[in-house]
Amino acid sequence: MRWPRRPSLPWSENWPTWPDKQRKTGLARGTGLAVPAASEHAELAAEFNAFAKLSLPANVAVWEVLGFDPVNMSVWEDKEVTHNEDNKFNQYFTTNLFDVLNEVKGGIGHFQSFANPNLPPVDNWFRTVTLNEIYENGTPVQEALDQAQSDLENEIGE
Repeated sequence: MRWPRRPSLPWSENWPTWPDKQRKTGLARGTGLAVPAASEHAELAAEFNAFAKLSLPANVAVWEVLGFDPVNMSVWEDKEVTHNEDNKFNQYFTTNLFDVLNEVKGGIGHFQSFANPNLPPVDNWFRTVTLNEIYENGTPVQEALDQAQSDLENEIGE
């Protein structure tokens, strides 16, 4: 099956940029992975996650199988992968995706990952209490958020 071609979009200096004008994107996308602290094999799981998300072979597969732009930027420079005429995703774009990514590579910002021990209880409260209050009980959004803020401050102690 041939994928339809779509017109390429040339880079424009008029496109939105970050306030410092140095970065044009943050490549913020994809799925997050986590290893529960109580995992029996936490170190092995973390090593696997790193391999699955960051290694060269895994990132080549991300492009060749899924058609997602790989986070491992060394793939972007591998001509065997990025200019493979048999790859359906390379065929899809009229302008080679990796040529464009390499052109803007210097303007890509990076986010720092973080962990916070308060995130699990906040997420749990939001999903199990706040959203139910809003969608099931008809509580006004601001009222439900204010109540969640108060309840979480009491629970977390901050």
